[in-house]
Amino acid sequence: MIFHTEAKIIIGETIITADNYSDQLLSLSSHNDLWIKDTAQFILDYLNSSPSISINSSGTTDVAKSFPINKSRMISSALMTGKFFSLTAGSVALLALPITYIAGKMMVVRALTLGLSLYIVKPSSDPFIDNHLPDNIDFAPFVPLQVQTILATELSSKKLNSVKIVLLGGAIIDSSLSERIKLQSNAYYESFGMTETLSHIALRKINGKSVNSGEFNALPDVSFTKDDRDCLVINAHLLLDSPLVSNDVVNLIDANTFIWLGRFDNVINSGGVKILPESLEKQLLDVIPVDFCIVSEPDERLGQKLVLVVEAMNISNIEVEKIFNAMKSKIEPYLIPKSVYCMPELLRNAHGKLLRHLIIANIITKSKNITKIYP
Repeated sequence: MIFHTEAKIIIGETIITADNYSDQLLSLSSHNDLWIKDTAQFILDYLNSSPSISINSSGTTDVAKSFPINKSRMISSALMTGKFFSLTAGSVALLALPITYIAGKMMVVRALTLGLSLYIVKPSSDPFIDNHLPDNIDFAPFVPLQVQTILATELSSKKLNSVKIVLLGGAIIDSSLSERIKLQSNAYYESFGMTETLSHIALRKINGKSVNSGEFNALPDVSFTKDDRDCLVINAHLLLDSPLVSNDVVNLIDANTFIWLGRFDNVINSGGVKILPESLEKQLLDVIPVDFCIVSEPDERLGQKLVLVVEAMNISNIEVEKIFNAMKSKIEPYLIPKSVYCMPELLRNAHGKLLRHLIIANIITKSKNITKIYP
């Protein structure tokens, strides 16, 4: 596999290069810190003579599974990202995501392929705390929860603002974070992709100039169609054996552009009307003052009925009334939730993505973690 002569992997005080990687990685592969051990082991596995490597899906929408990936396709993906963002030998990057996910793995592959200087730190909500990082970082991926935490601290916020390109993925960007991002002077992009596509295959600019109305643009050598469910079909011959049919419902603008609407898995059929909760949530972001989600519960008449789950210990009747009045002026009557529940903390995965199926399970089983407050 490629180990670019200018590539550097920096983990703490250890600098891994093409000249010393074997000894350095073998040493780190028995490190006491699991994240360092796992990182070293992945790089060793990637650099061995096998043409493929086994990776695990995230398990967010299905049971996590392991499958082999041809390493040459990982290189193709790295080159596509490098071309889109103009990353070249000597560019400086930061990895503060777990190596267990494809996003972390592909950052390492990009560094080795493109000749980046990649600083890898322990995954945390604020990687700028307690880490000695350079001031000239060109590229760094984060999940929204990390950026939200970083922007809440003045010193960390300044350090993040010095990162030339920030890539966000793994979870929905809420309205409050979106507004903060629009004020930042560096470039922010939202990614679209999955394990099977080796991280992102489409991107959209979310601040500064050239911001669009939710349109994702394909990476080089990627194009799109859609199936009869209006779900995205991904054509990427450098990454996939055949077109990949996703469960992502989209508005397809053209072969290289789409607007993401929601997951087909999450569609709620209420009285014969199919509703995408993600699209409804976007409409309600500015009328509900706390974190929330729209899910469903069984209903004898409708089959499924819409319910609103808010992240709060409790919420007053007056606040509920204000929310309903605001919703009535914003959405059609059939889209207004029939019940409201409170959860001290909405259930999310490590990236901050909502675990809707578990939230629904809590409603159905009347878990002590969830309280019905309306009606």
